[in-house]
Amino acid sequence: MSPQYSTLFQVTLVPEKVVPYPTDYPPQLISIQPEEVEDGEPPEDAFLGGVLVVGGRQILLYDVASRQSQEKQKGKQKRLEAKKKSTDASEAAQARAKERERESRKRKTKASIEWPWSVVTA
Repeated sequence: MSPQYSTLFQVTLVPEKVVPYPTDYPPQLISIQPEEVEDGEPPEDAFLGGVLVVGGRQILLYDVASRQSQEKQKGKQKRLEAKKKSTDASEAAQARAKERERESRKRKTKASIEWPWSVVTA
């Protein structure tokens, strides 16, 4: 397994208000396949797939990052890793701080729905 984050999805935290007690009701991840295209490349606005986060009182859909976004994230990861290995201690510390800041960002969902009946468990 790779120690680096995948670039398929943007790094995000699922808000605690969505899944308030993960030990009682752990969130489940359900993959959503991309929109099927008969010939050639999918249109620019095609759904590329995603993941549903089910648990708590909401259902969230996070979509797959576009190819451009994935390439951009790969470049950022390479630069950050190079800075973390720097002999300059302040530069390495700044790189680690930047990494922690990126990890803690909350991303917008593609879609979400409030589940009004009770906690989603299956």
